[in-house]
Amino acid sequence: MGVGVDAVLVTPRAAAGNAVPDAATVDVRPVARARVEAGLALGRGVSAGAAVLADVDLTATDYYVERGAARDRVASPWRVRPAVALSVGWDGRGR
Repeated sequence: MGVGVDAVLVTPRAAAGNAVPDAATVDVRPVARARVEAGLALGRGVSAGAAVLADVDLTATDYYVERGAARDRVASPWRVRPAVALSVGWDGRGR
């Protein structure tokens, strides 16, 4: 378990010729991470491991496009982002 922040650089762009995008901003959001991992020594300094983890966005994150008085949501990332990590390690000393 751990906590941290995700920092995302948001750079709006205009697809239409008459649109004026906002300035770029950095969006900082608190996140928590849960991780379960296991490792196995394979011998002669070689090891392998696997982990299952999930990042949890502690605040709702939505991205919008504003057209005059209208505001349309264009993206809502998952609040829980699952992941799997695999690793192989080698100790050059052969231990």
